[in-house]
Amino acid sequence: MSIENWNYKYHNKEIIDIRKELTKDQLEIIKKLGIEVKDKVYTEYEYDCLKGKLAEYIQDEDNEYEAKSVEEKGVSKEKFNTIIEKFDEIDARM
Repeated sequence: MSIENWNYKYHNKEIIDIRKELTKDQLEIIKKLGIEVKDKVYTEYEYDCLKGKLAEYIQDEDNEYEAKSVEEKGVSKEKFNTIIEKFDEIDARM
């Protein structure tokens, strides 16, 4: 596959309706974090961007940057971790 073909698919091919993958509680938690989940089928690029916004709340292993606090947004780490686990599950299927 050429880079142009991959790039086109990455940005244009719809792959997942994330609202159908998450529970109402999980969607509400994401909203509390200030992340919008649109009512649409996401492309791979849009899905990766969504995961990137969630990653801002995960402390990296090398502590090179300070992660945002989920607690400051009124979300427990346990509930946040259920969302990360769900995204890991989705990634494993893709």
